[in-house]
Amino acid sequence: MLMKFVNSITIASLFIAGSLAKCSVEGYECCKGTDVKVEYTDETGEWGIENYDWCFIEPKGPKEPEKPEKPENKPEKPAGPIEPSAPKTDVIMGDTFDSMFIGAWVGGPEKLPEYPQPNAKNVATYEALQGRHLDIIHLFVIWQYHDFEWARPYLDVAKENGSITMMTWMPTPNTAQDILDGKADEYINAFAASVKEYGEEIWIRPLHESNGDWYTWGTGKDNVNNAEDKVAAAYRHIVDIYRKNEVKNVKWIWTTNNGSSGEGSTLTGSYPGDDYVDYVSIDGYNWGTAQSWSSWASFEDVFKDAYNALSQYDKPMFLAEFSSSELGGNKAEWISEMFRILPEKFPRIIGLVWFSESKPDNEGDWGLDTSEEAVEAWKKGISAYPPAKRIGGGDKPVDKPEDKPADKPEDKPVEKPEDKPEDKPADKPEDKPVEKPEDKPEDKPADKPEDKPADNAASKTDVIMGDTFDSMFIGAWVGGPEKLPEYPQPNAKNVATYEALQGRHLDIIHLFVIWQYHDFEWARPYLDVAKENGSITMMTWMPTPNTAQDILDGKADEYINAFAASVKEYGEEIWIRPLHESNGDWYTWGTGKDNVNNAEDKVAAAYRHIVDIYRKNEVKNVKWIWTTNNGSSGEGSTLTGSYPGDDYVDYVSIDGYNWGTAQSWSSWASFEDVFKDAYNALSQYDKPMFLAEFSSSELGGNKAEWISEMFRILPEKFPRIIGLVWFSESKPDNEGDWGLDTSEEAVEAWKKGISAYPPAKRIGGGDKPADKPEDKPGKPEDKPTDKPEDKPIDNAAPKTDVIMGDTFDSMFIGAWVGGPEKLPEYPQPNAKNVATYEALQGRHLDIIHLFVIWQYHDFEWARPYLDVAKENGSITMMTWMPTPNTAQDILDGKADEYINAFAASVKEYGEEIWIRPLHESNGDWYTWGTGKDNVNNAEDKVAAAYRHIVDIYRKNEVKNVKWIWTTNNGSSGEGSTLTGSYPGDDYVDYVSIDGYNWGTAQSWSSWASFEDVFKDAYNALSQYDKPMFLAEFSSSELGGNKAEWISEMFRILPEKFPRIIGLVWFSESKPDNEGDWGLDTSEEAVEAWKKGISAYPPAKRIGGGDKPADKPEDKPADKPEDKPEDKPADNAASKTDVIMGDTFDSMFIGAWVGGPEKLPEYPQPNAKNVATYEALQGRHLDIIHLFVIWQYHDFEWARPYLDVAKENGSITMMTWMPTPNTAQDILDGKADEYINAFAASVKEYGEEIWIRPLHESNGDWYTWGTGKDNVNNAEDKVAAAYRHIVDIYRKNEVKNVKWIWTTNNGSSGEGSTLTGSYPGDDYVDYVSIDGYNWGTAQSWSSWASFEDVFKDAYNALSQYDKPMFLAEFSSSELGGNKAEWINEMFRILPEKFPRIIGLVWFSESKPDNEGDWGLDTSEEAVEAWKKGISAYPPAKRIGGGNKPADKPEDEPAKPKECWAEKYGYKCCSPGNTRVIEVDDSGKWGAENREWCGIVESEEKCWSLDLGYRCCTDCNVITTDESGRWGALDGNWCGIIEENCK
Repeated sequence: MLMKFVNSITIASLFIAGSLAKCSVEGYECCKGTDVKVEYTDETGEWGIENYDWCFIEPKGPKEPEKPEKPENKPEKPAGPIEPSAPKTDVIMGDTFDSMFIGAWVGGPEKLPEYPQPNAKNVATYEALQGRHLDIIHLFVIWQYHDFEWARPYLDVAKENGSITMMTWMPTPNTAQDILDGKADEYINAFAASVKEYGEEIWIRPLHESNGDWYTWGTGKDNVNNAEDKVAAAYRHIVDIYRKNEVKNVKWIWTTNNGSSGEGSTLTGSYPGDDYVDYVSIDGYNWGTAQSWSSWASFEDVFKDAYNALSQYDKPMFLAEFSSSELGGNKAEWISEMFRILPEKFPRIIGLVWFSESKPDNEGDWGLDTSEEAVEAWKKGISAYPPAKRIGGGDKPVDKPEDKPADKPEDKPVEKPEDKPEDKPADKPEDKPVEKPEDKPEDKPADKPEDKPADNAASKTDVIMGDTFDSMFIGAWVGGPEKLPEYPQPNAKNVATYEALQGRHLDIIHLFVIWQYHDFEWARPYLDVAKENGSITMMTWMPTPNTAQDILDGKADEYINAFAASVKEYGEEIWIRPLHESNGDWYTWGTGKDNVNNAEDKVAAAYRHIVDIYRKNEVKNVKWIWTTNNGSSGEGSTLTGSYPGDDYVDYVSIDGYNWGTAQSWSSWASFEDVFKDAYNALSQYDKPMFLAEFSSSELGGNKAEWISEMFRILPEKFPRIIGLVWFSESKPDNEGDWGLDTSEEAVEAWKKGISAYPPAKRIGGGDKPADKPEDKPGKPEDKPTDKPEDKPIDNAAPKTDVIMGDTFDSMFIGAWVGGPEKLPEYPQPNAKNVATYEALQGRHLDIIHLFVIWQYHDFEWARPYLDVAKENGSITMMTWMPTPNTAQDILDGKADEYINAFAASVKEYGEEIWIRPLHESNGDWYTWGTGKDNVNNAEDKVAAAYRHIVDIYRKNEVKNVKWIWTTNNGSSGEGSTLTGSYPGDDYVDYVSIDGYNWGTAQSWSSWASFEDVFKDAYNALSQYDKPMFLAEFSSSELGGNKAEWISEMFRILPEKFPRIIGLVWFSESKPDNEGDWGLDTSEEAVEAWKKGISAYPPAKRIGGGDKPADKPEDKPADKPEDKPEDKPADNAASKTDVIMGDTFDSMFIGAWVGGPEKLPEYPQPNAKNVATYEALQGRHLDIIHLFVIWQYHDFEWARPYLDVAKENGSITMMTWMPTPNTAQDILDGKADEYINAFAASVKEYGEEIWIRPLHESNGDWYTWGTGKDNVNNAEDKVAAAYRHIVDIYRKNEVKNVKWIWTTNNGSSGEGSTLTGSYPGDDYVDYVSIDGYNWGTAQSWSSWASFEDVFKDAYNALSQYDKPMFLAEFSSSELGGNKAEWINEMFRILPEKFPRIIGLVWFSESKPDNEGDWGLDTSEEAVEAWKKGISAYPPAKRIGGGNKPADKPEDEPAKPKECWAEKYGYKCCSPGNTRVIEVDDSGKWGAENREWCGIVESEEKCWSLDLGYRCCTDCNVITTDESGRWGALDGNWCGIIEENCK
């Protein structure tokens, strides 16, 4: 808004005695030059520009200054070089602010209803304190106490101050429901009428912080009357009343609190919709240690979650209410850090409104002036942001009389540039001016001061060679087509032509130097071109024909040394990027070209070797650039694997191109799609980042729009990009035209975009800055080295989880408090140890850890320690160690007597015990460890041994045990993985992790952060829907700071490990070989622990009693007749999922076993093909893949192939291809007749079929592909077409279909994304992925690992709560090892792709253009497949269907003989009576991964007639007229009398 300047017009002094004394007018100096151009004239005189600020041109004689009429569009500040300091441009009420707006609440302590408000004195005092005008003045108005007349005086204060009022309009005592019921309508209408009459602009934020539990409208306070949808509706109700009253002078602000409190509260759930919101804002506070529940939190920690949540809205965003305590940290540093990180980490924030109030007693002091340091930090920070002026003009500017000239000189900033601090924070990326003023001076003043703060809207300021660029730097390659060795380079003519084309100086000129052809003298003329142009050379230094190994072998040392010496002698700064794009397969140093000689570690070492030679030669004038290509090609290539380390890199950069349709393999890609993956990957490095080589084709899309979109999204989505170097070359033949000038529109888009970035000038140093490595700081000095130690734990009611039918209401805290191991007398937690430890940590122990070793300890030995926990009101977690047994020993029954005896004693004891057997089996240190003996302890045997133990307890009817499964944080030994021994959900109550930070206690160990110790195991265990805790953990003191390790743990637990609901410290001083794991190794460590756990009060069981109920956990709640038939078994480990009311008990395996495509006679899976394939893989096919093409195939054509699957006991997955239709055709009903007829036939057929229509729609190869036709196949149309198909089936009441939605692993073509065509959860049963490793079968392809092929699509589809499988996949043999590819797949599936529950191989030898996708391309590939699937027995439906596919219904079971032989199965061995499945044929067990029939009595399973299986035991839950009922796998089952004898 326009500033009010009160200085009268004065001329401080004139010429005295022939010399000019100090001259100033209205705070501006007089011009010193004699040829200053007149930029503006008013009643005061003539005004010019010097040193990027206004100066007064003194009259040269008695002549009166001219007073020409001002042009309407004259800027209020000098156009051109002078830009707003940090212009935060945004439209507000039709006007535009040109700076970050600064505001404050300047009232006093709350004393309702006399809430002290911002009077004129308070405002003046605060403005004097901060040395700056307030753009926004905050006002609180409470409905219960305040009408408009009460508020008017405070509104007038803001009006008279030239500020805008932001009014927090608090509906106390109303709930959202009250507002919706109209109870406040009279008040709202009256207030609205007064606001309208008042006329001045007001910002109103009603219902603020509704995601808390402190206001009457808070969802957390009353989640019925204030349910989030009601709060949103109440907000709209208020706005609608204002609109009905035609109130035009209000800006509507929607505010979330930075954290949510109370049930039903989320950060954005009450958002009322874009049409009802002008600004979004956040309230948040760093409470420090002002409260018992609070701790110090950085600015980033306070706001990042809410900022990220609100960034989804395309609305201006600001902080409406925020402050920091002084207690627990350094408030001044908190403020300084805020201003440092705002531009990069919070670029969308365009305003700051401080809450400056000394709250009484319960809160602390939020005032700005709690310390001089805090005030100075604030003043320094806001000095970058001059008072915000509206520069675009509305109908009714609030703060200036209509007859006052808009551009009067007194409206210029008071502060002169030289008074601003030199270390102003970098401007936010989004501060780009909307347009250059038309009257901007064309030439920059020659005497621009070096220390002027960066005043560009998107300044991207960063230290470069000890100097600072004050703008996004712009560069280009302006050579010509490659013709080696005469590679055309950027001569002076090319540079001048390009600069004229873009209308801007080139900061960077790109040069290519090839080792094979070019020495320094060849390069010198081009370096001189850049030097004489005032530009920096970026030299791509290409080691052709060398590999990385050649460089490491010293084969190029002579060349490198000679070049380095010449660079040193030359003296000018040069940016050198050697070994660029090493993650490709096109250069001699590319990993994808030769992954032996160019292995990524060798490339990194070769880069360091080059830099080291320069350092040895003492070359000081080089900036080292490391570059990745935007995508990797070839086996062994990744985006960042060749990164040589921070000490060897000054800048990171990316090369990437939008090839459009220039190539047969390419399609149009947006700027975001081209660069997002590489940008995200490089963001891990604390280095400046730029685009070193990039361009776009014109083919396949709109290049001008591509460029415009780039400039639109750079500030928000790529905020770390600080430079753009275009590759402007018309490549011959095989590529297309990368030039900038391929169209006038492209040139104009580029010119408009870069107009926001004036030529980058080094404003901090000299021409030859020294970059001596030993003197160069690793990171900017102003970046905090460490996070504050006392970040608050955001956990109001932490980690609540059901435990034994009760509920803990806090993170539970436990410990092992025994002593050093001395077997068999292992010191255990006696009462003294427990009391000592509780006194040490100042808190009760919820869990006491006990170790019991089978070899030495029976229950009576353990009883005293169990009693200690019992008497202490704690739960015992018993680590039950099977020493000296292996898993095989347990399975062989060698310990059954011991286990049974112990189980009986546990049952008799009655108290709840948590038992974790076979812990850390993924190591090589215990007798049951897979890494110690991967035969007797193979992971499947360990899992089976665990189940064996639990089954014995269940047989003994032990009800007071909680079963804990534990993995070690890292695996050791062959065959060990983090989760391979998981026994299945039915056998586990809690999952847990053991892990230690060994520090330097061992020769093999080094210090590791808490995150590094636990992140991999945490991620692996997160696949299980189980509570998770740390069962055994600690840190050494050796090699680091244990106290800080603990503090960091508590800081990051809520955000990075949110599923952790308990911590059990291992507090023992281990002898000699380990070190000291005790908590009390230092006072600092103890204090860090005490501080951390203070956020978690002793966990109370709030849902039950001391003795948990002993009813079976799987007891059905309802009567049998109400029980759903298709309840799935809770067994994630076995990939169980509900399928058409049945349940698979294993990973399902399927295949396409047809032949090469020859339309319309597409070879399909006949019985011979199926039998051949099953024999090949040695396993039944659960799924048989069928392709049906609408253009050629009706249901009768498909029927024979459906019958093949039916007769084979398999399910058909039918890929239903709508060729030749587009999505629009389907929506237009052109195929309805075909769809209806097919649906009717499917219904009549009756067998279950999986149908996947419109598969791979994110490609450009099918008629329904978005990439092929993004108009008729726009993603929303494809989704609608899918729903249209399903709806027709539903209308035909087809019940025997499972709907599959499929994405391709990568998207092709404009408008295509991985999940954009998803039709919605109601229309999808399964999600699936198609993907192939093409190897080198194509000119455009290279070898890709299983993980690389599927990870992106897997991550994208994981957002859906749907079963996921691979519907179509395979690998080529060309370019790598197919067998190893398959082996790797099975190795990583459980850990990295845990949600995959099925694999359907595409086994076809494709002709010519593709290669051989068959499984049997090599014996090794077949063996790898067979070995992998051996872990998954044929998937059997164990929960439902009346018609088992693999056994005739009409064969009666015959007891006492092998009745199963008639169905093609053996009978189980004598003694093997474990029932897995019961149907009307009999009871089924399993041996050697094959079904077997159990021989028993003729008693019929009577409950089958009622749709339920029969029980395998005699545990009666209820009895009705049908008979006695029990439970099996979570479903009702009928009790057979035979089982009760």
